[in-house]
Amino acid sequence: MLRSSVLAALGLVLFSFSNSSLTDEKMNDYAIEIASQNCTNGNDILMATKFNSSKYCAGNSVVDVLNAFPTIVHETYHHHNYEANNDPTKRVYFVNRRNSITINRFPVFNSSELKDFVHPEYQKALFRFGEYINSDNQDMDSQKNGIFGIMEEYAAYYQDILAYQEMYGYLRKNVPDENTQVWVDYLIKNSNVLVAGYEFELFISWYLQFAQQNHPEVYTAIITNDDFKKLYTMLHDGHTNAVNKHLSNQETILTSLGNKVVRSGDFVKVAGDKYFYKLPNNDIDYPKQILAQNSEHEILDKIYAPESISFSTLSVTK
Repeated sequence: MLRSSVLAALGLVLFSFSNSSLTDEKMNDYAIEIASQNCTNGNDILMATKFNSSKYCAGNSVVDVLNAFPTIVHETYHHHNYEANNDPTKRVYFVNRRNSITINRFPVFNSSELKDFVHPEYQKALFRFGEYINSDNQDMDSQKNGIFGIMEEYAAYYQDILAYQEMYGYLRKNVPDENTQVWVDYLIKNSNVLVAGYEFELFISWYLQFAQQNHPEVYTAIITNDDFKKLYTMLHDGHTNAVNKHLSNQETILTSLGNKVVRSGDFVKVAGDKYFYKLPNNDIDYPKQILAQNSEHEILDKIYAPESISFSTLSVTK
């Protein structure tokens, strides 16, 4: 059951997962409740920015908020950064209430130039390429602002994935295994975000490669900027850690559920149900293999600087 503070605020018992409608205010309260218990950065993002959970939920129940929680954090992060970036000479990336990373702007090129550089096979296989690099929306931040916009999206997905991984602690405390569908939904409904960081690693690598060959001044500005290196390193390491922890939690969840679920390879379903759902493991492996098997992606080493950052100073321990 929900702990008493939430029961008082929402008037709901999680164990029963009532489909009763929540008001927009109570949906926001519930999102903050999830974040406040377990999320190192998600709570700071939601508390620092006005948001509306209902915009990102399929409905207005407790379960709808649970399923949309990582997306709520992701989109609210964008709103926070939009409000923070009012100086055209700088680009600010919020981490949490204690830390932000600010990069002095330098000239960049539109990311859509990569459409004739990246192999069509990869463009087709990585759906976020079309969404963020070669979009029909010419005002897309990740296109018109080049590497700065790409890093904005990478940062938002990092916060998204971190919230997704960390909400496991909330679910473990409040959701019994008997609510099997809720656990399966947790493993499935947001799992595609686990791929996002590896896709953005590829986008950054291709941007650097193209810059080195066609915009050397941009390439030099990127690889010599210590604040950019700090941001990239935080996102790279933070994303990797969150994905690995989630995959470990995934196995713990499936073991705990036991015969309440049926697993076949990378597919799982609630026992007795007709349909299987795909786990993210193979989808994650595809971009990871591209990064590992092609030496040109070693260019990312130019901006990876682990000595520049300490997670003890960039995270808030709950």
